[in-house]
Amino acid sequence: MTGTHAIPTASVRAVVDGTERVAACTGNGPVDAAIRAIGKIVPLPVTLKEYGIEAISGGSDAIAHVTIAVEDEKGRIFDASSSGDDVVLASAEAMVNAINVLSRAEGK
Repeated sequence: MTGTHAIPTASVRAVVDGTERVAACTGNGPVDAAIRAIGKIVPLPVTLKEYGIEAISGGSDAIAHVTIAVEDEKGRIFDASSSGDDVVLASAEAMVNAINVLSRAEGK
């Protein structure tokens, strides 16, 4: 949820390690809120280090390509990306992809 008079809020629901988890957060925009909510449901400590977005097609229905870099508690950096016509969803998917890369590196 976002808008001129609304507090940007996102809720996420995902199955993590076989258990359904749900979280909601506010942020300074819908992408920030979604990434914060994802951070609440993952068991691995992770810090968003870089966020980039680029339009890969034209028009108001452009496809966005989001790239994300996250850092784990050991200082390792993991990159991931996602594309889609919904910027918030593409951002959330990129964050989940980065967390999955980190998780695989941990052997989980």
